[in-house]
Amino acid sequence: MGVLCSLILGIVFNVWVKRNFVYDSGFDHWKERNQYNLYSYRIIAVLSGLTLPFFRMVYSRFFCRNNFSAFFINGADLFLGTNWFTAGFILFSILPLIFCCGYLIYLKKNYDQTLIYSIDTLLLSLVLLLLLIIDISSKDESFFDEMID
Repeated sequence: MGVLCSLILGIVFNVWVKRNFVYDSGFDHWKERNQYNLYSYRIIAVLSGLTLPFFRMVYSRFFCRNNFSAFFINGADLFLGTNWFTAGFILFSILPLIFCCGYLIYLKKNYDQTLIYSIDTLLLSLVLLLLLIIDISSKDESFFDEMID
């Protein structure tokens, strides 16, 4: 169920990105600055169809790299939209997965591969949830006002 919700949210999010980001001239300028930015965007857009939070890499300023530093003229509005989609991903994909894994760990009486996978999935989901919360809370409206060269 969580995987299906994640895929549906990813597809809807990619449609939303294509409709809204096309009107932002700053984003178009960033994509056209060099081929590496365009290729990074395309790869990230495809992968974000599988897992929505991956799209946040486009503007994460990861290692201050230009290809992870998208520039937006209307960044605050677009960032609000991505936050809504991320909240939906958390609500419909991550939290059910955490509850199911926790319940499965609680029910298991013996030590087997299912228990190991449940613990692994629970820990990774909790880390992803923590990183998403940190990412959402660490960016404000002025985050998109500058472009990294």
